[in-house]
Amino acid sequence: MGLPLILLVALIGIASAVPLLPAEFSGTVTINRSPAPAGTIITARIRDRDCGSLTLDTAGVYGGTDLFDRRLIVSGEDGDAGKEIIFLVGGVRAPKTSVYTPEPRPPSISW
Repeated sequence: MGLPLILLVALIGIASAVPLLPAEFSGTVTINRSPAPAGTIITARIRDRDCGSLTLDTAGVYGGTDLFDRRLIVSGEDGDAGKEIIFLVGGVRAPKTSVYTPEPRPPSISW
């Protein structure tokens, strides 16, 4: 009986160490109603912890819906599912937020 119990505890430990899938974002971004310039950094934050960032290559656009488009990847930790994600655009908090849902889907958020 001791060996199966140890094996079960070991498997539970392995299962809890599986990382969450990241959330992916793409869309458009403006600053003062104008497209944010190329080089602007968008940062995603969950509970005061930076969880991902992306530098704009093209003014006003981040990511895309094509398979190989670079998107804003938000990597959460245990307990982050369902928590609010705030976004900083050039260091300033954006008006829109999202909820961390660890799944591979590219939601589009425009500011």
